[in-house]
Amino acid sequence: MISQLIRLFEKLISSWSSLLVLGVVFIYLVASYLPSVIGTSPSLLVTYLTTYVPQSLLWGAMAYLVLRLGPVRTGGKPRFRPLVSILAVVCGSLYILLTFLAGMIFGFGKSPSSFSFMGITTNIIYLGAGTLGKEMTRSRLVNSLKRKKLAQVFFGLTLFFSLIEFTPAQIMALHQRTRIIEFFGSSFLPSLGSNALACYLAFLGGPLPAIIYRGMQTAFQWFSPVLPNLPWATKAMLGVFLPLLSVVLVRSLYQAEAREKVRSSREEENPVGWIFTGLIALVFIWFSVGLFPIFPSVIVSGSMTPTIHVGDVVLIRKLPAADLKVGDIAQYRLKNITVNHRIIAIEGSGKNEVFIFKGDANPSADDPVSPQQIIGKQIALIPKIGLVTMAFRKPPSVPLPGGQPAL
Repeated sequence: MISQLIRLFEKLISSWSSLLVLGVVFIYLVASYLPSVIGTSPSLLVTYLTTYVPQSLLWGAMAYLVLRLGPVRTGGKPRFRPLVSILAVVCGSLYILLTFLAGMIFGFGKSPSSFSFMGITTNIIYLGAGTLGKEMTRSRLVNSLKRKKLAQVFFGLTLFFSLIEFTPAQIMALHQRTRIIEFFGSSFLPSLGSNALACYLAFLGGPLPAIIYRGMQTAFQWFSPVLPNLPWATKAMLGVFLPLLSVVLVRSLYQAEAREKVRSSREEENPVGWIFTGLIALVFIWFSVGLFPIFPSVIVSGSMTPTIHVGDVVLIRKLPAADLKVGDIAQYRLKNITVNHRIIAIEGSGKNEVFIFKGDANPSADDPVSPQQIIGKQIALIPKIGLVTMAFRKPPSVPLPGGQPAL
């Protein structure tokens, strides 16, 4: 993969495509460093001169340059370009609908955008120029480099257009592990998914479908008076599943209409398989390591028999301690392990509140547990499927109350 990306880069710098790539990099550097060079100021005029005006002009110039280069043959059939544009509208509408529905579950917050006449006009010009410049450049690159190693072209361009959405200052601010995980889940990986779908739309139908899809996303994020106040894990899930669902939808409907045969030759690699496999693997890893509100946990002790047996997998829903009651089976953290026991009592109140846990098979209760130690509540049990994973784990060194080992 690395050697193929290097050869792709060599091809870029040996052709006119290098001008487009270098142009995008130049705009990225201007956007990242011009405000700091001129200096920060609360003046609206300074903001216009360092952000809105130069980026709008530069992205507009990129769009004009691509337009002057003339049309390029797309990966899809020309007569089906209107269909791809319609599918782009469907994908954009699906993004807005599902994001709004998620907001109905988690709540909404006020948009930080300005809704004055001047603010709306400025944002339309600024965002419109950026969307046109990026998507016309994307379409030109993906359809000029598509003939060989299509999966590597998609991967490289998806990563490239995702990286330019974040400034060096944003990246350098990531010091703590939790902030890094949150950034990748809520920002970077959804950006990868969105850019992957935009590359696929540009591949099939040229710049217009990509402009439609990304334009609808941007318009919703900037011009909606309220925005969903989603937890970062939910943003991550939507950012992965929505592009995946959209790619499958576009591919299925396009092939049904065009009656195309799926190409399986090694010279014509299919990017959809790469996107599908990568996103599914990513979601599985996130689910397994607990990045979603619900996650699995393998039981390695018999302290909860006969209710839960060794090798069972329980599904834990992350909840605050205030939502738990006596009788619930919940999970809490004890040093470097997690414990799944039943709550038998809740004592004290306020800062002095503690939870008393006990394994159903243990003769005595655990030491008191603070609300900060509690992870969540057991909501489901799947018998014995964790026995295979237990064969690859080392026994933990910290014993549970009652002498039972646990993860």
